[in-house]
Amino acid sequence: MEKKLTHLLLCLIVSIGLVNAQTVAVRGVITSAEDGDVVIGASILVKGTSTGTVTDLDGAFTLNVPADARTLVISYIGMATQEVAIAPNLRIVLHPDAQNLDEIVVVGYGTQRKRDVTSSISQVKGEDISSKASPSFMQQMAGRASGVQVISPSGDVTAPPRVVIRGVGTVSSGNTPLYVINGVPVTSGNVAGSYSNNNAMADINPADIESFEILKDGAATAIYGSRAANGVVLITTKTGKQGSTKVTYDGWVGFSSSAKLYDLLDAQQFVTIANEKYTNSGANPQAFMDDKGTNTKWYDHTFRTGVQHSHSVSISGASPQTQYFLSADIQIKKG
Repeated sequence: MEKKLTHLLLCLIVSIGLVNAQTVAVRGVITSAEDGDVVIGASILVKGTSTGTVTDLDGAFTLNVPADARTLVISYIGMATQEVAIAPNLRIVLHPDAQNLDEIVVVGYGTQRKRDVTSSISQVKGEDISSKASPSFMQQMAGRASGVQVISPSGDVTAPPRVVIRGVGTVSSGNTPLYVINGVPVTSGNVAGSYSNNNAMADINPADIESFEILKDGAATAIYGSRAANGVVLITTKTGKQGSTKVTYDGWVGFSSSAKLYDLLDAQQFVTIANEKYTNSGANPQAFMDDKGTNTKWYDHTFRTGVQHSHSVSISGASPQTQYFLSADIQIKKG
């Protein structure tokens, strides 16, 4: 009996050894050649089989592969697929595949590939406006998209500009486009035919804007309903980027003044012209200078140089567990 049990035990040990000898443990880490960050969710597959796995939050993977396997196939969306020789420890770098990348355009509550979008959409990147000094980002829209007019109602630097996209689209419901900030509509400008000085856009720091898209025709704005009759401006603000904490300061000073003023008569010239008028009409001259010879320069009391300065600080960063972007901005306008 003891001989039989010993024989069975030896057979079992040999069988286990044979099973273990049929697979090889492979470990590795996958990173991106573009920024050096780990690639989460990359697919690792033994070539010619269905055996595979995906990378974890650290970009690492462990896979038991058949002993006779020779090649692993590594793939990830937007990255070029690679074939690597099997080794106990691997460090794989994936490169972007430009041929597989299609620019994505936000359309209503979804997205489409840019080549599939046939409606009229203009996009402006945040870096194009963050370095420019202006009372609000809306004035930065001028000249950056066809069919978009930005009109300053007065010389007051604190007055919100009027934005018109492809003309006035409604008769009695105002002419201000619909602004959607990170998917949330906001009210700004004149609504339902009555003028309002509410300017929600003045609360947005241009340095915090990642990009904004201008939807200009019915096909692009249909999903937003009647509120989009005058066009839609989609605003996307910045978020924290993967990596260590980043502190950014941005500050600037701007001045606003009249480019050209009409030449006016001074007090003595006005008296002379007024008396000529009386003389030509047959009356006695009635205009005269006072004893002090007062000569008021009314332009100095009507116009002055507008001054605006802005200071903003942002703190941003991200890790696999969290993402954050904090900013504070102060703008002082005098005009």
